[in-house]
Amino acid sequence: MKKFIFLILTLAIPVSIFLFLKIFGNNEFEVPVLFEDGLPGCGNSGQPHRITPLKFMSSSGATIDTQDMDGFLIFCVFEVADTARLDEYIIQLVRIQDAFYEIGSPTFVLLSDEKGLMSGIIAKTKDIGLQAKHYQLGYLGKSEFSDFFKCGLGLTSAGSANLVVADPERRIRGLYDVMDLEQTEQLILELKILRKQV
Repeated sequence: MKKFIFLILTLAIPVSIFLFLKIFGNNEFEVPVLFEDGLPGCGNSGQPHRITPLKFMSSSGATIDTQDMDGFLIFCVFEVADTARLDEYIIQLVRIQDAFYEIGSPTFVLLSDEKGLMSGIIAKTKDIGLQAKHYQLGYLGKSEFSDFFKCGLGLTSAGSANLVVADPERRIRGLYDVMDLEQTEQLILELKILRKQV
C-alpha cells in the first residue's frame, strides 16, 4: 500500500507542476532595443539609434526605398566572402521564413556590395525556396554599403553578425549570425515575442 501511494505521489507531482506551468506560465521575456544611446562614431550619440531610410537598386534596375516597407524587417548582408556558402545562407533564411508561415513572414532586405552576387542570390532563392514576396534584393556601392553596414545597421567587420532585425519603428532589436543555428533559433523566438508585443 505504501509503495502504491509513493508511486501515485511520484507521478502526481511532475504532472501537477507541468499543468501549473502550462496554465499560468508565460515563456516570454523582454527583447531590448539595441543602441539606445546611439552608435559610437556615427554622429548620433546620446539619442536612440534608428536605421536610416535606405534607397537601393534592385536587380531589375528599380529603386527600392525601405521607407515604403511596413512591419518588421530583417536586413541580410551578403559579402563576396559569403559566395561559397550561399546555399547554406539561403537555407537558413528559408527556415526563418517558414517559421512564420501561419502568421506571415517578415520582409527580408537582402543587400550586397557586389553586382555580380545579385544574380547568384536570385537563382539560389528560387532553387531553395525563399519566396519572392518575402524579400527585396538590392545592391549598394562599396562606400554606401560600408557606411550603412556600420552606421545604419550597427555591424562591425570584426563581428560575425549578418542579420539585423528592425521593428516597425526601425529600431534595432537583434543582431544575429545566419550560420549559427542557435542564433537563428533565437531570432525566430525573439521575433515571435516582438510581434505579439507590437
